[in-house]
Amino acid sequence: MKRKLIKSNYPFGIIEYQKYLEYIGQKGPKKYKEMKSLIVFIYPFSNTKIKGKYLPAKFAYGKDYHKEVKSLIEEAIKDLKLTNYEIKVDVSSLKEKTCAYLAGLGLIGSNSLLINEKYGSYLAIGIVITDQEFNEYDEPIEDDYCKDCNRCIKACPNQALSDNSLDKGKCLSYLNQSKSTDYPLFDKMKYLYGCDICQDVCPYNKIEDYGLASFLIDDEAYLDLSELRSLSEEEYLKKYQDKTFSWIGYLPMVRNLLVLKVNNKDITLEELKYFQEKHKVEKWFYNHIEYLKEKLDE
Repeated sequence: MKRKLIKSNYPFGIIEYQKYLEYIGQKGPKKYKEMKSLIVFIYPFSNTKIKGKYLPAKFAYGKDYHKEVKSLIEEAIKDLKLTNYEIKVDVSSLKEKTCAYLAGLGLIGSNSLLINEKYGSYLAIGIVITDQEFNEYDEPIEDDYCKDCNRCIKACPNQALSDNSLDKGKCLSYLNQSKSTDYPLFDKMKYLYGCDICQDVCPYNKIEDYGLASFLIDDEAYLDLSELRSLSEEEYLKKYQDKTFSWIGYLPMVRNLLVLKVNNKDITLEELKYFQEKHKVEKWFYNHIEYLKEKLDE
């Protein structure tokens, strides 16, 4: 099959599925035994830092990138007329960053993220896995973008980065998307959802803003404590259903906002008690608020 049938305004690469499996040292799921190729796409998020104390990381500024990227890929591959394929966006057994590296779309940086020489590391990755073979496949880039820079490693507030490895248990982006009970690790959190600290300091992100229009910041990126207090969980999920952070649910986002409020000394003890009492059946939440109450009194 000819790759020229793929129509995308942004970079993409194609790799043999078997070579990917050999690279990661795995056999792959049985349901993919007929698959031959991976088509890997990248799309840039906005890299413009918006001022504000209670904003998510840039990948969550605009519309849910899972839905947006899938739609873009469907349009890009329509002329291929594939019959046996799946589109995967950040929810898959496929190692997306590895696939993008093997497809020649960039290198894995010291911040553990894919860095593209033109678009930096603020990137959404989407993959098509198909049973079709192509007339041409891509190869990885042989280079070293980071060398001895180490800015991201030094900037990480919880020292989650070291020697091209990431400790997810310390990474604020992973922590605030989970129900982690390592409460002190949240003390240095600066984003409502996700974290951009290691990317903001990266020289490859000191570029013009290539972000897709649908990824630019919108009104739903701003969460307000009084609104969260008035909305039911059902109302919240309906209002924010098109946001990237919708998947973690209502209560983790309430927790995140309360953490930021305490970190900024911008909340009363009474407000913390209100949310703690309202959701006391959720022990992970109740105990985290107990920690925040003590921290507020420091």
